[in-house]
Amino acid sequence: MLRLCRFAAAFVQASGQTASGSNLRGSLVAGGQVSNTTNRNNSINPGWRTALLSMAYTQTWLDTTSQVNQDNLSTQALLRGAMLDTILPAGVQPTCYTSEANPYEVNWQEKFYGSIVIYNQLKSIKVKYDPFGLFQCTTCVGSDDWTSDLNCPKMSNSNKNNLTIFLLFAGIFAILL
Repeated sequence: MLRLCRFAAAFVQASGQTASGSNLRGSLVAGGQVSNTTNRNNSINPGWRTALLSMAYTQTWLDTTSQVNQDNLSTQALLRGAMLDTILPAGVQPTCYTSEANPYEVNWQEKFYGSIVIYNQLKSIKVKYDPFGLFQCTTCVGSDDWTSDLNCPKMSNSNKNNLTIFLLFAGIFAILL
């Protein structure tokens, strides 16, 4: 009952606050095979196993909208989206699909993948099958090892040393040819 009251309160709080192009959507997601916990060794975020509802707040704007207005709308969307977290009981980690989420989410590893333990397991699998990091997106497993524009891997001191040695070797080789 408490969850339903929090849910209703979030809707009441959101009502009358919508801007043009905004949408607050709710979907019932409870039950079905996703709630079957006999085989947990799969890609389902554990949060979906006990979820009752999926809520999403979206904001759109035209490509002709000024940058100032886009920034304002984006800020409003982030604030209203954060309001959805208020319907969760204390201690419950918010869960979401990566394709329907804020790509700038601070705790994206946990929110998108369930826990840092699960994320690290997925990351070790990714390193095994994609050792060069060819497959990347803003919140893909392993993207935290790349610069924010996903153009370059973040350089640790050991990587910098290896790159320096490689470039020195390549330079010497080029001179000898």
